[in-house]
Amino acid sequence: MKIYFSIFMLLVLFVFFNPYKLESRKSPIVNDQKIEYLSSATPLPDEILNVGGYAKDRYKYYFGGDMSWEDALEIGKAVYEVRRGYGLDLNLILAIIEVESGWNINAKSHMNAEGLMQVLFFYKSGKALWADILTEQGVINADDDVFDPYVNIKSGIYIINHYLERHGSLEKALHAYLGAPQSKYYLAVKTNMEVIDIGLENDIQEN
Repeated sequence: MKIYFSIFMLLVLFVFFNPYKLESRKSPIVNDQKIEYLSSATPLPDEILNVGGYAKDRYKYYFGGDMSWEDALEIGKAVYEVRRGYGLDLNLILAIIEVESGWNINAKSHMNAEGLMQVLFFYKSGKALWADILTEQGVINADDDVFDPYVNIKSGIYIINHYLERHGSLEKALHAYLGAPQSKYYLAVKTNMEVIDIGLENDIQEN
């Protein structure tokens, strides 16, 4: 009897205290936020959903990993809301992100450019470049996370629009955005603008 009782107790301990038992985990794709977005009484515009899906696909293409729907739809929301306020071509913004960071939210260059649109908020020395200007113009707050998709895209769109207004030419504006007159960069962005297709009719054309 003692042997059977000992076996029984071991089974009880294994069932209730087994450190290797499986736990219920939410899928990184079908999570509560994704379900909430898709079943909302006020569905998101197609542009937000399509840009989010495009961002996920391209990130996986470049890095082999999965971007969360939370981040993907935040990117879509930022592009949708901000670029319309400036009247900018959708494919221009998507192409800049594609060329600059490959849709890596945490991208950081050796020159200290940061985020999806590789904005140079600070020089490597720590001296502010766009950080102060964007804060003074009310585009961002001083304590904002520059890698946050919404903050970064809002900043990048402000900057490219600033250069478009100053130079009146997409090529010159992109050279200024890059910080150097490199034809390869302009051609890369221009080519991506022409081939990107997220299944929506582009409402604004850039000269």
